[in-house]
Amino acid sequence: MISYEKCTRVMKAWGKLGQYIRNSQDRNVDWTPVGKIIKASEKFFYEERIALKDVLKRSNERLGGLEPLSVDFGGHRWLKEEREEAYSDWLKWVIEQLGRPALVGQVFGIEKNRLSAMRGALKVARETPIISEDTQRRRTDLDIRFGTQRALRVEVKLRDASAIDHPQLSDQEGDKNRFCHYIFLVRSGSLKGYRGNFVVRHWKDVCLDLRRMMPKLNLGLIQKAMVMAFVGAVEQNILKLPGNVPQLIARKVRINSSVREHIEEGLKGQVV
Repeated sequence: MISYEKCTRVMKAWGKLGQYIRNSQDRNVDWTPVGKIIKASEKFFYEERIALKDVLKRSNERLGGLEPLSVDFGGHRWLKEEREEAYSDWLKWVIEQLGRPALVGQVFGIEKNRLSAMRGALKVARETPIISEDTQRRRTDLDIRFGTQRALRVEVKLRDASAIDHPQLSDQEGDKNRFCHYIFLVRSGSLKGYRGNFVVRHWKDVCLDLRRMMPKLNLGLIQKAMVMAFVGAVEQNILKLPGNVPQLIARKVRINSSVREHIEEGLKGQVV
């Protein structure tokens, strides 16, 4: 089956050709081939809607009716993409609900999860002030401790990793409080040429791991709903996936196959 991306490229190419023809003086054009292409694509989009409807149903069942893309989180001013502070505050709350070092480590993709052996009460600090080598004052986004053990320092950004200056990350490492792990949470990309301790973690992977662990979390319904609301806000405002997916399916809206693939990825495996 032709992929959604290839189908989109073909349709865009025909769209540009159509614009050229409309702007030309020769309007005597046979549009029969274009009609055939549109008709042929409808079968693809029909099958894609059926597949998406199925995976949405399975995800909803697994999440106890809390599928994040079933609700529209894109219209809230507090959750707009540029409001990094809102997402950092909410992420802090989510981490506090997880509680266990193993779960916190898995959310941030720490290999072999060196946090599992840590003991003590979880403490998550926001905006800890530090002074860089050039005496510039900065604040950290999230400092995570278990008891007296400094577990993670997390720098939260809603953009691509390449948009961040490396000295900003170096300053976060330069204070006297050394952490076991440094996580750079971004929408996409990597840190080319960076030689420090921060490791890139993508928002998409955070959302997928929260989806996977949700059925096993020992939380109340309201807590689970709030965690999944956070996932939905990130997926829709940062990752640009659509909300109200069941309604879009009912209206026969053409939906990118990446939406189905994302939900399916969240159904693979289970974090315990």
